[in-house]
Amino acid sequence: LYLDPMSAAEMIDGLREKGFRLSLWEHPHVPAGTAAFEEGADEGYFVTDGTGDAYLLDNTCQGNYRGALVDFTNPDAVEWWKDKHRRLLEMGVAVFKTDYGEYVPVDATFHNGKSGKAMHNLYPYLYNEAVYETVGEVNGADEAIVWGRAAWTGSQRFPMHWGGDPQTSW
Repeated sequence: LYLDPMSAAEMIDGLREKGFRLSLWEHPHVPAGTAAFEEGADEGYFVTDGTGDAYLLDNTCQGNYRGALVDFTNPDAVEWWKDKHRRLLEMGVAVFKTDYGEYVPVDATFHNGKSGKAMHNLYPYLYNEAVYETVGEVNGADEAIVWGRAAWTGSQRFPMHWGGDPQTSW
């Protein structure tokens, strides 16, 4: 199903008029072969494999595709990710469900020089921070929330969180 930006904005407005707020589910993986991937790879916005190439994950979170992980230690990559959210927020989106921030390969290399092993816990914090700040910038500080799953020390600064998909048996 294709919705042009105008009809999507009209749909979001119609939902808001009925008292609904739209939350979009996302993850920090950018599918290889897409225009966003090409742009991010060309600009160095992804976590790398140690050779300077984007670290490609197989079978990323919700799909059978290869994808790269946005490098939130790179200020330019953060701004690029924020810009993608601003467009949606300006259309009327209220919040994002920032899922899958915990999948960081231990042998990956980040813009700040640290390994995936060192960045494993900090990564979801930086991911949630970028999206939270953008929601606040566009929708106002009183409306700034993310619906995050992965978190680390300090993540309470970016409300709210959910417990993920834990099993209910031993």
